Amino acid sequence: MNTPNRVKKAIVTASVLALFGASCGGASEPEAMPETLAATDEVVIDWFVGLGTGEAPAQIETQQQVVKAFNESQDGITIELEVVDQRLAYDVLAERIEAGNPPDIVGPVGILGAAAFGDDFRDLSDLIDDEVLSAYDPEQVEVWTTDEGAIEALPFGVFPSMIFYNRELFDRAGLPYPPAEFGGTYRGEPWDMDALTKLATELTVDANGNNPTDADFDDASTVQWGFAHQWIDEPRSNGAFFGAGSMVAEDGSAQIPETWEAEWKWLHTNTWDTNIIPSNDDRASELLQSGNQFASGRVAMAFTHLWYASSINSEDGDPRKFWDLAATPSYNGEITSKLHADTFRIMDQSDNPEQAYEALSYLLDDAAADLLQIYGSFPARVELRDEFFAGLSESYPHVENWDVIGDALMYPDIPQHEARLPASEESQAILDAFAEDIGTDPDLDMDTRIEQLRVDLDAVFTEAE
Repeated sequence: MNTPNRVKKAIVTASVLALFGASCGGASEPEAMPETLAATDEVVIDWFVGLGTGEAPAQIETQQQVVKAFNESQDGITIELEVVDQRLAYDVLAERIEAGNPPDIVGPVGILGAAAFGDDFRDLSDLIDDEVLSAYDPEQVEVWTTDEGAIEALPFGVFPSMIFYNRELFDRAGLPYPPAEFGGTYRGEPWDMDALTKLATELTVDANGNNPTDADFDDASTVQWGFAHQWIDEPRSNGAFFGAGSMVAEDGSAQIPETWEAEWKWLHTNTWDTNIIPSNDDRASELLQSGNQFASGRVAMAFTHLWYASSINSEDGDPRKFWDLAATPSYNGEITSKLHADTFRIMDQSDNPEQAYEALSYLLDDAAADLLQIYGSFPARVELRDEFFAGLSESYPHVENWDVIGDALMYPDIPQHEARLPASEESQAILDAFAEDIGTDPDLDMDTRIEQLRVDLDAVFTEAE
C-alpha cells in the first residue's frame, strides 16, 4: 500500500485479514464497512491493528466508526483500517517491513508486542509539543522516553498493577484491610514486603483452620492461601514486584537484577517453605478455579494488573463482589507498580510522518473515549479519567478504593520488565523453564538455578549478536 509519496485517490476500507478463521471455531466475520470514494486526492494513512487488542467484532465496528468520523472531518488525509488476526499479525507486519511496505500507524500494541519491532518505530519527539505532553502524568511520559530523549510512543490506555484483596477473608480473620495509600502503614508498621508476607501467613489456612505459624499446620491440606501472583507468572514480571530492572547489561551480556533475584527467592521460599503462595499444581486445581485463583475466593491477596478486574468471576461467569484494591508494598523503601499499556506508534519508514501524526493525534484525543471503552483501558490522559471512573463505579459498585489506580501510575517500572530481549523467542523459552522450576520443584537450589539462568541467557544473547 506504500508507494512513493503515497498520494492516492481516497478509498476508505476496512481490510480484515484472516480474522476469526476456521481455526477459531468458524466464528463469522463482521460486515465490512462499505467503500466510500472521496472526490479529491488525499494522503492515505494505513492503520494496522492486530499486535494487541482490537480484533473482536465489536471493536472492529467502533474502529470503523472512528475512521469514518476522521475521514469526514477533513479532506487532506484518509485513514485505512487494516485488522489482522493476532496470531498472524507479527509475521504479517514483519514481512511488510522487510518488503519496504509497512503501515503508517500500528496499535493498539502492548509493551511486549512493540518491543519486537522497537527499532522500526519512529521517534515522535520532533512532532510533539509541550502542550500535548501536559495532558499526561510526567511519570507516564517518562516510561516512553529513552535515555537519549526519544519518545517512542504517547501513553494511551494503561494498566497499572496493585494488590487485589478479598474483604471477606480479612473479615473472617478479624484483620484490618491492607492500606490504599502508597507509602502507608499497616498495623503501625510500614506497608512493605515484610508486612505483606506476615499478613499473608496469617491468612493461609489448612483444612483444620491452622495457619503456617501453628505446629499442626498441614501444607498438604491447604484450602486458603495468603498471596498469589495472578496471571503474571513470567519471571521478569514477578521480579518487578520488588523493583525495576533489566536483564541486558550495558555491554549486551545477560545480568540478573538484584531485586529480581530477591523476589524469585522470596517466591520460592513462600511457595514451598511457608506455603503461603500456591504452587503450579495448586493453581491448576479445581479448588483454585483452574488458574484463576483469586476469583476462587481462596486467595486473600493477589498482585496483578487492572485488566484482571473483569475476570474476577465465579465458575459460572457471575461477577464476584468480595474484592477491593490496595497499594503495592515497598521493597527496600522503593515502591514499584509495574505497568502494562496499550499504545499507538508510527512506523519509522512512514512516507508521511506529519500526516500520520495528525491521524494519531485524533486517535489519542477525539476518538480516545470510544477506543478506551472498547479496549477496556484506563485513560493515560488525566482529563478522561473522571468519566472512566464513573463507568467503573457503575460496573463494580462494591469497590471503594478506585484512587489506587491513579496513584499506582506514579510508580511505573523503568526500565520496563517487558523490554525487548536479544533473540526474544529463545530467551523467553529459557525464562519460561525457569518459572516452571520455581513453581514445581520444592528442592530447587535457587542460587545455582539463578546463575544457570544467567549463563543460558548470556549464551543466547552472545549468539544473537
